Amino acid sequence: MRLPSIRGRLGFFLYLQGRNDRVWESLRPEDKKLVLQANQLHNNFRPDYADPELYQGGQDFDSLDDRGSTIVGTKLLQFLQRRQPASVIEIGPGSGFYTHSIAHFPSVTKLTLIDIVDAFLGFLNERLAKLSHTRKGFSHAVLHGDFQQMKLDPVDAIVLLSTVHHIPNRLDLFQWIHSTLKPGGSCFISEPAHYWPRRNSLFGKFMREYHTPAHRARIENYSTHHFCTLEEFEKITSQIPGLQIHSYLLYRMDFPRFTRKVVNRLLKMAGYPRDTQGSVYLENRKSPVRFFSQRMIVEFTRVQ
Repeated sequence: MRLPSIRGRLGFFLYLQGRNDRVWESLRPEDKKLVLQANQLHNNFRPDYADPELYQGGQDFDSLDDRGSTIVGTKLLQFLQRRQPASVIEIGPGSGFYTHSIAHFPSVTKLTLIDIVDAFLGFLNERLAKLSHTRKGFSHAVLHGDFQQMKLDPVDAIVLLSTVHHIPNRLDLFQWIHSTLKPGGSCFISEPAHYWPRRNSLFGKFMREYHTPAHRARIENYSTHHFCTLEEFEKITSQIPGLQIHSYLLYRMDFPRFTRKVVNRLLKMAGYPRDTQGSVYLENRKSPVRFFSQRMIVEFTRVQ
């Protein structure tokens, strides 16, 4: 079934609300072309990409902030400790806040960074070059461009942090991941989730502004920002023999305002695990609570 043209009001609404894999499969060829053109503009020329030291409020490779104080930083470190990878590819490192953790991890001897933004790669290359002089046996490479067009030597681990939601054809993405991992290798992904909080937010934005012809007239507004779902990842791995979901974490739950107190009390009574800030997190695939998560961390393994 084809979606109505995303240049129209109904088509654009369905494009924003739908699960990425279903939306991408149902887009018209001309709309896919439009999305890819919008991605080229949005993901390469965003104003906040111009100065890596100002990106994300100054959280970059040199930042003194404690990376272990975040869920992503903690889980990434646990992933590295468990897998002990020697060769790692990070796709879309940005200004390198978490790249710092990977580059300094003792088992990592070869780190390859891939990005489509030259400014980020130049910023990180300078710092990794200095690290290469002080860390014996450590080497690095920075590659500019579309990683899916690159044929690279297989590696022990691949890391993508808030990168997948910029990519529309994720089946191609995960096929590339499978072919680039060594057998037994793993992929660590952290992403915003496309469940109720995201859809509710998009609905509000659509009613306020996104429904207008003026908004739909700007090509950058068609760029891929479809957040991720566990269901989409499960469907993709079912289509790629040898790639499996090893573990996942759904967190930062946000319930409808009028139900929050009651729901949180019920979840506490039910014994749902909580992080150090008291927020519920989920490692139970069957729980309906997953539909209220805003963030997710998923680890994939190539088993063959």
